[in-house]
Amino acid sequence: MLLPPDLRDWLPVDHQVWFVLDAVARLDTAGFAARARLGGAGRAGYDPDMLLALLIWAYAGGVTSSRQVERRCREDVAFMVISGLARPDHATIARFRQQHDEAFVDLFTKVLALCGRAGMGGLGHVAVDGTKIAANASMQAMTDEDGLRRIACRLVEQAAADDAVEDELFGDARGDELPEALQDPARRRALLDELIERAETDPNRDRGGKRRRAVDKADRALALADELAAVRDTTRRAARQRLQDELDAARHSAAHIRAAVQQKADERATQHAAAAAEGRRLPGPSPSRSTNTATYAAHKPASRPSRPNSPRSRPHPTPAKPTAARRTTTRSAASPTPTAG
Repeated sequence: MLLPPDLRDWLPVDHQVWFVLDAVARLDTAGFAARARLGGAGRAGYDPDMLLALLIWAYAGGVTSSRQVERRCREDVAFMVISGLARPDHATIARFRQQHDEAFVDLFTKVLALCGRAGMGGLGHVAVDGTKIAANASMQAMTDEDGLRRIACRLVEQAAADDAVEDELFGDARGDELPEALQDPARRRALLDELIERAETDPNRDRGGKRRRAVDKADRALALADELAAVRDTTRRAARQRLQDELDAARHSAAHIRAAVQQKADERATQHAAAAAEGRRLPGPSPSRSTNTATYAAHKPASRPSRPNSPRSRPHPTPAKPTAARRTTTRSAASPTPTAG
């Protein structure tokens, strides 16, 4: 990427970096300049105002690690504009913060307060225990210097903690360097060629690919099995519902037929009963009593009274029981009289 020759053209005019640079330039930073010293081995120290603006911009954006600030100075345009293309290392950045701990907190607080008074509402995003002050923060909250000081102190403490952890992990290194064997371009390209050729001639080079394809195939098979199971379940439910509907329809039809048959039987029983009451007989078989007992009983003709001299009206004689005298006479007549000898 080709960058404009003038750093002022690298960022738009509405970028917040310009406010930070102008604010630091107008605040009193004499105390920082008085403690400035040479970097070492004939190398001049960095401008304190540049380091102040760099740390304020980084911390306001949530970048508290000195190693990350160093990387941003090489890769981030806003950091490159602040540093003027200088590349302070993480040790220089951490040492500057440690030397000006309290003074830096004071200056950081003043810059945040100026942001609030200028109507910006915030600067980047300031993280305090996971809380962010967004761009729409109230003017009163941003001009509360006690609260802003607490935010600045928390950020400085977070930066010190991050540096301590990374120093333990990486020592004096940045932590993102290439191994020494890969830093020389010729050796790096030769190693890459060798690794590519070895990968192409390795008989097991596609083992991982085969394994992945096998896993993918198994996953597809499982997914297909799940789909088939879902289809079968849906089909089973539909068939069960269809059978239930057919059974309900058959029951309804049977009930309707029974009701129609019963109605016809009731009508026929009523007609036969009425005809019998009139002394007539309808053609066809008479309805059974069991067909509709209630209907038959309701229309059953009343019994006509019998004539006095009719056989049905005369009482049947009841045979008399034999008395004791009759039983004796009968027994005497039955037994023979003995003769004299």
